[in-house]
This record gives sequence, C-alpha cells and structure tokens, in this order.
Amino acid sequence: MLIRFNNLIDLSRYQVSWLASLLLYQKMPSDDAPTLSVFDNIRTALDDARVRMSKVVNDNHGVTLQHLRTLFMPLGVTVPADPVLTASLDLLVAMRHQWAHQDRRRAKVIKSAKDAQNTVSDCLALAKKLSTEAAAVRP
Repeated sequence: MLIRFNNLIDLSRYQVSWLASLLLYQKMPSDDAPTLSVFDNIRTALDDARVRMSKVVNDNHGVTLQHLRTLFMPLGVTVPADPVLTASLDLLVAMRHQWAHQDRRRAKVIKSAKDAQNTVSDCLALAKKLSTEAAAVRP
C-alpha cells in the first residue's frame, strides 16, 4: 500500500517510514467494513493519532518518567534512564506532590536547601537532554 502511495507523490524516506509506523499501529478494519482508499486510510490514521496525542498532552498532569515517556516516545525521543537524574525527578515529584496535596507543615520529604538545589539541577540536566534529543529528531 505504501509503495503505491509513494509512487503517487514524492515522499522522503523519513516520511515513508513515519507513515508506515502510523499505519502499522492502526486497527485492522473488519471484513464487513467499507474498503477505504490509501488516502482515506492515511487520513483516518492521522486523525486517530491527532486525537490520541491531544488527549495525552491535554490530560497530562504529571512529570513522572511514565508521563515523559508517553509524551516523548511517539516523537522518537528516548527519555534518559540515568539513575541519578531519574531519582532526582522522582524526588522532585514527591516533594511537589506533598507540598501541593498535603499540609505543608507535615510534609514528609524534608530536604536542605542544598539538596533541593541539587535535585532541581539534576532535573534541569534531564530536561536539557530531552531538549537536545528532540532537536536532533526534528526533520
């Protein structure tokens, strides 16, 4: 199907692999469903992907590793697995959660100012790695 589509319009290798990936994760139509053209299949797949990613982005309320992977994996960006950076991210998430959702005087994750500064510095390094990799993936 993609070969026929590629013959109709001039696509770069990057665009063909992107379309193949998009169509690969599309639901298989049932036997009694109306037959769609190649362009209708692509249009439907793009619309489904847009709706899915819109929900992921707009309904995202966290910065855990799971949230970051959900946001960045479809873009082809690997979330760094450095144990120091991920531990700092987990600590920052825990501190923010306790501060936002519990009595501030009884927050259990108490850190010194230097520990908080190191945690934030590590999280900024994680963000820089994500930004660098995202910039490298851009066509």
